[in-house]
Amino acid sequence: MITLEYRLTGDEIAESLMSLNYKREGAFKRWNVYALSGLGVLLVLLWWREPDRFYLFWGLLMDLGLLFYLLYGAPGLRKRKAQKMANAGGVYRLAFTGEGISAGDEDKNRCFDGKSLFLESETVLTIRIDSAVFCIPKRALTLEISVELERIAGKKGCRKEILKTK
Repeated sequence: MITLEYRLTGDEIAESLMSLNYKREGAFKRWNVYALSGLGVLLVLLWWREPDRFYLFWGLLMDLGLLFYLLYGAPGLRKRKAQKMANAGGVYRLAFTGEGISAGDEDKNRCFDGKSLFLESETVLTIRIDSAVFCIPKRALTLEISVELERIAGKKGCRKEILKTK
């Protein structure tokens, strides 16, 4: 049985939250930015040709607002939420067995299965089992623990994703 105790920083929590949302943060977000930028250019050109069409100007303002929120609003909210969670403090304690993981002083052991997901980014390892999420900073992992976790994940058929978040 492997036991870990650690504290999390706001940046580590933010990276873990971003890892959980990696599908929407990657290509999906990039294509949305491209589409909104193209629409913005089109609206500027149309409004430039006919400035008395005020609805084009309002459409441009809405487009810029959506683009700004997509690029800065959602990441800022995520960072603020992560900082709040980090300020709440606390020491996190996880115990890994060959079958699963238990958090803190809980007796409940959440078992790894084929639906479990290991998300590895630059500074954190995020483990999702059903609706439970565990964030482990890489600074708390030794080489032996990392190898053991990979062995358990491979044995139980868990998916593993390596993400580039920066």
